[in-house]
Amino acid sequence: MAPSVLHSCQATPVLTDDPKQQIPGKMLGSWSAELVLPISAIARGRRWLDEIMTGSITDAEQLAKRERCTVRRITLTLSLAFLAPQLVKAAVEGSLPHGINIERLRDPDPNWTRQFQELGLDPH
Repeated sequence: MAPSVLHSCQATPVLTDDPKQQIPGKMLGSWSAELVLPISAIARGRRWLDEIMTGSITDAEQLAKRERCTVRRITLTLSLAFLAPQLVKAAVEGSLPHGINIERLRDPDPNWTRQFQELGLDPH
């Protein structure tokens, strides 16, 4: 069975073999919740931004109502769509330094170089 990831504002996405057994931190091969959380949050932010840009969703309030969470949660997740490509790549590859989590990635500076500086990372 292919791994599944639970996506919702109300739930923490966790990778498992069986959707009925969502166990935080459970390992599946080289995938773990520590790796999946940032990737799924970034993907969700990008998907939501695409929905807003294409007009299928009019604003964050409509999205919050659909996702059953706060507008603040929506805007913080949307902000992940503006991460520097190198940070997204590092998240996908699992090479973000320990301690760089979703909370630290949210609400990034629009300047990609400053995003690295704020995280204490070298952009090169």
